[in-house]
Amino acid sequence: SNSTVSGNVASDNNSSGNVSTTGYKVTIEAPVGAEVYVDGSYVGIAPISFPKGEGSYVITLRQDGYQTRSYTITPDSGNRDVNYSFSALTVIP
Repeated sequence: SNSTVSGNVASDNNSSGNVSTTGYKVTIEAPVGAEVYVDGSYVGIAPISFPKGEGSYVITLRQDGYQTRSYTITPDSGNRDVNYSFSALTVIP
């Protein structure tokens, strides 16, 4: 059995863990500058895109000095990219 893992696999964007990726993207447009987590995994600073798959995602928005917010989104299954803009985060008093 071949138990070695090729170093190229991890950097191949087409081999994401979500096998049902449709080839379309989900874009989180706002709040700009917030850290975006998808199902608990950090994906980057908004605006940011990630591959669109089937089902729902928990989007968590974090920014220093602001209250963390989480949203559950369920992108439609249509053959298109989808964009979300969330409200600005609330400043921690």
